[in-house]
Amino acid sequence: MFVGKGDIMHEYRLNIKNFLREKLLGKENQEIKNKFMEELGFSNENIKTYTNLNVIVVPPFETFPDICKFFNVTLYEFMGIDDPYELTEEDRKRLKAIKDNKALAEVIDSVIGSK
Repeated sequence: MFVGKGDIMHEYRLNIKNFLREKLLGKENQEIKNKFMEELGFSNENIKTYTNLNVIVVPPFETFPDICKFFNVTLYEFMGIDDPYELTEEDRKRLKAIKDNKALAEVIDSVIGSK
């Protein structure tokens, strides 16, 4: 039985396990699984453990950003959490452009009356 059942950490771990099961298990995902292991340094045993619903272990927290980058998902998506900002990918690109371009940021500030 899955340890910690009923607490919020159980939900996050279960969400992570289900995410990894969907992305890495099955014959159709074998190539992705091999690339995942090679690029991120996980072993086949790691994958078995991280996708086993009867075990509490998930990948180490410090690997989450690399896993998210590999699958091109947000940390919210990886952990099965609703994004509190509800930003689309296009919204994120716009915000990055504003952040990276001081002149553009000044124009936006003048339009919205900021600063």
